[in-house]
Formats: sequence, C-alpha cells, structure tokens
Amino acid sequence: MQAPLFAEQGLDLSMFFLGTLNLSLAPQHLVLQQPDFCFPDLHWTDLHPPETFSFWSIRLRLPERCSEMPGLIYYPHPETKARHWQPPSVIEVLAPWIDDLPVEGWMEIGVDPNRIRVHLPG
Repeated sequence: MQAPLFAEQGLDLSMFFLGTLNLSLAPQHLVLQQPDFCFPDLHWTDLHPPETFSFWSIRLRLPERCSEMPGLIYYPHPETKARHWQPPSVIEVLAPWIDDLPVEGWMEIGVDPNRIRVHLPG
C-alpha cells in the first residue's frame, strides 16, 4: 500500500518483491545515518497515524551463490510506528524475488560504511 506513495515522491520499488526479508543481526545492530530516501509523516492508511520511513541502498549476496543483487533497508521509524515493534537487531530488507531462499541461513549485506555501521554490544 505504501509503494505508490513512495513512487510519487521519487522512489520506484518496482524491481523489488513487495514484502520484506527480516534479517537478524543479533547480538549486533545497525546504526543508520543519512538515508537515501526519507518520507516523513506519510499518511498511507486510515488504521493508524502517519509514519516516517527511511531507505538505504545496500548489496545482498547469498554465500552459496555467485551473484549480488541490489537491496534496500526499509526502516519504518519506531517513534512513528506505535503498533509494531521489533528488536533493533532485526532489519527489514527489500530485494528482488530470490528463488529457493532458505527460511534460515546466511546472507551477506554490503553497506556504505559512512552511513551504516555495525554496533557491537558491550
């Protein structure tokens, strides 16, 4: 439901499957800065108040496959998303459809280290 609103503001998601991969980085989490796209106070449903969404471009690779693919970290800002909570160690990723994606397994992500950093606990 959000994709057409993002497209109106310059983010075309048509190359991505319109569902997210929820990737756990536990016990680490990402520190996200300077998104590629930010949509503040987007009113996309009458079921709850407007939300803010940010996106960061990344690269994805399954270790057992040779090819890389583009991806986006999809970040609904928790301070505007009162009805959904997930731990900070989980990131939501948009990607093209991936055939035979295992339910559990490893995925590598390539990030811009000036805008996305891994935070180690302790």
